[in-house]
Formats: sequence, structure tokens, C-alpha cells
Amino acid sequence: MSNLGSTSDTEALNKRRAAAGIAAVGGRIRGLWLFPLDVAFRIFGVRYAWMKWLFTHAPPRLLAFMGRLRAERASHRAIRRVPAYRRFLEDAGVHGEERLPFGILRSLPETDKRNYIDPYSLEERCIDGRFTFRGTMIDESSGSTGTVSSPWPS
Repeated sequence: MSNLGSTSDTEALNKRRAAAGIAAVGGRIRGLWLFPLDVAFRIFGVRYAWMKWLFTHAPPRLLAFMGRLRAERASHRAIRRVPAYRRFLEDAGVHGEERLPFGILRSLPETDKRNYIDPYSLEERCIDGRFTFRGTMIDESSGSTGTVSSPWPS
């Protein structure tokens, strides 16, 4: 009987690894597809007038679609590189590393101060669990509640 459990555990592990591999490939494909958009934002973002022109003349549906793709990519990167976010999803029963970037936003739980900011340290909420730049400034805010929140890097 222990062999059956071991076999099913191995099969489940193999399925999770395969799903994670497919999701990683999907993320890389999305990165390649978004590369021209990233370049455009770097070029247009240099000058306010250029950025204003882009948002004035580009079709709104295209901008919304590209915005969603960029948000999905950001969440996929956070799952891979932010220790607190990875643990937050595991605790919520979401195996984010197995999800394809496309449509990932629908499967992610919302974060707020109580369930994400308070339980995890500032470092855990940073990329690779550490401050990546010398001279990183730390901000904090009382927001609308008047209660000072946990700080965040800026």
C-alpha cells in the first residue's frame, strides 16, 4: 500500500513539475512578445509629450489589453522572485508557479495590509528577499486610517 501512495505522490510531483515548466515557458514567450512594448515605453516614457501622444492616439482596447498583459507578467515574476508573495499564495492554496501567465490574475487572491503587509517582513516582500539597491529609501504612510503601516522600499 505504501508503494501506491509513493507512486501517486511521484505522479503528482511530476505533474506539478510539468505544469511549472509549461508556465515558465509561457512566461518567457510572453516576455518576448511584450519586448517591443517595453521598448516603446522606455522611448515614449522619456518625454511626457510622447507618452501623452501614445495614450491619446492608441486604441483604448489595445492599451487595456497590453496593461493586463503587463500586470500578468508582473504577478508571474513576483511569484518566482518575491519570497513573501510565494508563501502567501502557498498559504492560500494557490500554486502560482504552475499557472500560465495568461489569465493568472483571476486565480490570485487579493492582498491587503492584514493578510500580506503585516505578516511578512519588509525584506521578504522585496525581490529575492533583500534590498537590491544601495541607498534604497524606506517610506511609510498612515494612509486613510491614520495608523502607520509597515514601511515599504521606494
